[in-house]
Amino acid sequence: MADSTLSTERRDGILTIALNRAEALNAWNGAMRAEMKSVFSTIRNDRSVHCVILTGRGRAFSAGGDIKEMEPHRSPATIRDRLRNFLHDVIVPLVELEVPIIAAVNGLAVGAGMSLALAADIIIAAQSSYFSPAFLKVGLIPDACAAYLLTRRVGPARAREWCLRGARISALEAQEVNLVSRVVPDADLMTEALNIAREISAHAPGATRLTKALLRRAERSTLDEMVEFEAAYMAIAASDPNHAEALRAFAEKRPPKFGE
Repeated sequence: MADSTLSTERRDGILTIALNRAEALNAWNGAMRAEMKSVFSTIRNDRSVHCVILTGRGRAFSAGGDIKEMEPHRSPATIRDRLRNFLHDVIVPLVELEVPIIAAVNGLAVGAGMSLALAADIIIAAQSSYFSPAFLKVGLIPDACAAYLLTRRVGPARAREWCLRGARISALEAQEVNLVSRVVPDADLMTEALNIAREISAHAPGATRLTKALLRRAERSTLDEMVEFEAAYMAIAASDPNHAEALRAFAEKRPPKFGE
């Protein structure tokens, strides 16, 4: 399916979402926010989607907010409400989607474009790509949850330095500090993303969703709390028919045939 600002492609339980404003370096505008909100709603209600790949068309992942929509004389209330809507329509749902999200970063990921990548579970980057929390360069503070997401990825010291400098971080530097999982040649980016997505999608869908949820819990829970979460999630996974199918397949030396 092709929309004005997004394009989507479905293949074997893998949904690829591509930001489709290549002429604007995939900068965010109101139309893209609305279309992404609609796509996320579809994913939440479609159990046949097992993994999502997020990427950008053309030579950029995303240049962040569209400068043409940044009106300097808007009221503070309007600015606050517009940002809040973007966060609740795009960033928060992306973080909270039950299925794993892979960001395949091509070209630049700047400002809110960097935040979009940070909201994914796995980030892979093309060798020529780079990241930049460049908010101060346009006289703004980090938005799109950049301070929250970047601090959790690379730690407070590095997040402070990068944001205050408006630093440009190469793909290789990003890999060295665990911001991205792997760096691949530019031509191999989508092939690598699809390979990872296929590995994920080959697992029992319910157990995969629970694994993502458990790992998110681990970021903000105590050990005692994690004992309880793990026990509760294991009870759900063990009672799923896909667990029984996996055991049968193992005994019969064949690949499992998982349901939704």
